[in-house]
Amino acid sequence: MNTRASAFALLYARLLSYGRGVQSVMVGDEVCITGYVMDRFCIDLGYLLDNSDVVTLEHPEEHSYHCLLDVDLCYESGYVVLTEKDPETGLHGIGYRLEETDTVLQVGRAAGRYDYCETCTGGDSSPEYGFRATITGTVKDMGDGSDGVPGAPTLEGITVQDESIECPEPVSIFDEQTPAPSDDPTKAPVPAPTPAPSDLPTHAPVTAPTPAPSDVITPAPTTPNTEPTLTPSQDQTTPVPSDPPSTDAPRMESTLAPTSNTLQVGDEVCITNYVMDQFCINLGHFLDNDSVMTLESPEQHSFHCLLDVPRCRDSGYVVLTDKDSETGMHCLGYRLDDTEAVVAAGSAAGQQGYCEVCTGDESKPEYGFRATVKGTVKELGDGSDGITGTPVLENITVIDESVEQCETTVANPVCMAIAPEDVVSEPPGVSPATDSSKNCFEEFCDYALEAEKYNLRYMINVPADTTESECEGCTITMEVTYDGEAWVGIGFSRDGQMVGSEAVLGLPSESSVLKYNMASKSSSGVQPMPQEQQTLADTSIEVKDGKTVMRFTKIMKEEGEIEIGTGDNTFLWAYGSGNALGYHAQRKSFELSLSSQTVEATIQVGDEVCITNYPMPQEQQTLADTSIEVKDDKTVMRFTKTMKEEGEIEITTKDNIFLWAYGSGNALGIHASRQSFELNLSSGASEAIAVPNKAAWLAHGIMAFIAWGVFAPFAVQSSLLRDLLPSGPLWFQLHRGFNSMAFALFVAVFAIAVSFTSKEGGTHFINSHQKMGLAMFIMASAQVAGGIFRPHLPAPDSVEEKTSVRKAWEVGHRVMGVTLLACGFWQMSSGVDLYSIKYSVDEDKLMIAYWVWIGIMTAVIVVGGGYFKFKNASSNSLNGGATSGGDVP
Repeated sequence: MNTRASAFALLYARLLSYGRGVQSVMVGDEVCITGYVMDRFCIDLGYLLDNSDVVTLEHPEEHSYHCLLDVDLCYESGYVVLTEKDPETGLHGIGYRLEETDTVLQVGRAAGRYDYCETCTGGDSSPEYGFRATITGTVKDMGDGSDGVPGAPTLEGITVQDESIECPEPVSIFDEQTPAPSDDPTKAPVPAPTPAPSDLPTHAPVTAPTPAPSDVITPAPTTPNTEPTLTPSQDQTTPVPSDPPSTDAPRMESTLAPTSNTLQVGDEVCITNYVMDQFCINLGHFLDNDSVMTLESPEQHSFHCLLDVPRCRDSGYVVLTDKDSETGMHCLGYRLDDTEAVVAAGSAAGQQGYCEVCTGDESKPEYGFRATVKGTVKELGDGSDGITGTPVLENITVIDESVEQCETTVANPVCMAIAPEDVVSEPPGVSPATDSSKNCFEEFCDYALEAEKYNLRYMINVPADTTESECEGCTITMEVTYDGEAWVGIGFSRDGQMVGSEAVLGLPSESSVLKYNMASKSSSGVQPMPQEQQTLADTSIEVKDGKTVMRFTKIMKEEGEIEIGTGDNTFLWAYGSGNALGYHAQRKSFELSLSSQTVEATIQVGDEVCITNYPMPQEQQTLADTSIEVKDDKTVMRFTKTMKEEGEIEITTKDNIFLWAYGSGNALGIHASRQSFELNLSSGASEAIAVPNKAAWLAHGIMAFIAWGVFAPFAVQSSLLRDLLPSGPLWFQLHRGFNSMAFALFVAVFAIAVSFTSKEGGTHFINSHQKMGLAMFIMASAQVAGGIFRPHLPAPDSVEEKTSVRKAWEVGHRVMGVTLLACGFWQMSSGVDLYSIKYSVDEDKLMIAYWVWIGIMTAVIVVGGGYFKFKNASSNSLNGGATSGGDVP
């Protein structure tokens, strides 16, 4: 154990034995506590996972929302709410374990800023570090009495609210008349917070650490509600919105029409209005039409943006109320906690076309999803004037408004004074001291990756036999400097995402600078490229004066790798929290034009990107007879293009795959609609298409799994476990049958791969998966041929022994079989990774199921085979060498 870990362990033990004057709390008590929320993984680790310089319980205010809410190691460990610092140890105390992880995730992600935290949905004003909340709940158990996290009581039925929602003033746990704590830490209770006064148990109050004076706040008086209210006993109803079209759908009376004073958790409500995603509300305008303000004209919000776009869909949904007459914008009604229910109802209600997940015909709308939503109030919101200030509905039913309507039940909706400001990333930019007119072909250019902490210098090296525009054989020299000691990296990407990108990583712990493939976000998916692809030159990494400096020179265009151009490129950068490769402490993606210091745009991981001002070089501008005009409210573009041009995608007289799109304005921006389609230019036959060849590659994978994950293991097992079968040739017939079916499927799998790689214009046998497939095909063919033309055993009534050739064949057959099986297991895993990258699907659950199955197959082979081998060896020694089951004839 290192020094810091040892010191933390001592502080941790002392902290958990700290509890002078703590009075009892009992199962069933209702309690309230305001404090930092922390995941148990980082508590047990002793320091923050993404910042190992910070002791977890010493500075929870430095704990990132990303680490708390994005990282599966952290959120799957469960959450704890902390108490204030112990003045003796300087560490925060352990308050309560929180049973409902999903509740913490939902509130935390709504409260945090979307940036480093990828699942957060808050704007620029939201915090990135230190999640504090007010939590109420019921004591479920008292803990196990230990001096660790399990020793803290558990809260169930929790409500998590913004820390501005105050608990009553806590009672100090410090009692000068109380004796010093026992030396036995297991007998000292973990400090616990004070229940709300109305819920205090009569036997004894629960005490909690005294907060700093600035944190002791008297609850603010409740402001009387000045909005028109409606109680359950009244017949008044909220007016029907004036903007939706009329309908003959049945109108239901509200089951409850509460006011802001009467609405309570557990109330049943019904509301009919527009459904909107939280991302577009925070953005202030529609993502696919930035000329329309979100809350001003929700009827113009496309079903595509609402349901197709991951950033919008994953942010969660809100049902709106009517327009505020003062601002001209719709107000916010309820947050809806069941995203899948909204997506299902919206998909059925919307017209298929621009909305890809919608299933409705041409009679269905493409814009403005209005629905009737029924549900139960889960929580009342945090009292703010934003989305988090609205109540949350659970157990919702979402019905298209044309089927059923109801009167709204929100008497005091959240009405924003103005639209939220656009969520704009702060560009890292170029250092103010940098001359933006530098020629990066002649001198090093500088780019600040992270202000005053992480810097990139680069220069393009042009060979004498080429030009800057052609740049054949060009290399780029890069130098990154990090103000600290850690691993560093620069990545090369097509889309700004980590998965599917490539990187150069420098590890001070190994003094290595290598090229890596990034197949997944887990460490197992970040692996060095094969040795033949390690073409970097002039590599070095050193730590000097507290700074880590990595240098390398890379060929800009390498076969089978992401090309680095002299124009715009999408890069990634990252650095770790230690010298050995592990989870990054910080990372981002950015776009950079290498030929000059011009930074066209900056993006972040998870952003949807629209590249502007990126025409082809002038020498490729070969269009003729070009024109564009707007006439009679129609835009008409004409041009003549050479169908086959060097270095460009060829247009043929037969089938071609095209894309079409149009925008929401005259300037280039995100498309208002787009579609891919296939068109035969000679016949005019066309059809819309999805992602090409997905079904073929899926069939390739399924057949490969059946061959190498089912039939091949069964073939091996039928041989090793032959003693379980009836005596005679049955085991051999099974062995041969399974192997034959596996090989037949493998031939089909190999043919699909070769055929569709050619169809997609790819290069054969260039990556490790393709090379392994070729090697396996050769080995499997040899194995089958060896089985057919094997040297046979002597006749049953013969006294001859096996020939040396037969013995050699048996050894070779077994070794080749085991080798092929192991290669097949790896090959299938590699294929799943490639498929997930190609078609942007989540492979995590599939990989878990796959490895469970492979583990079972392997265990049967190893354990079963070993058992019967040992059993037969013992039996043979007693029977003079006779075997059961028989050999391969």
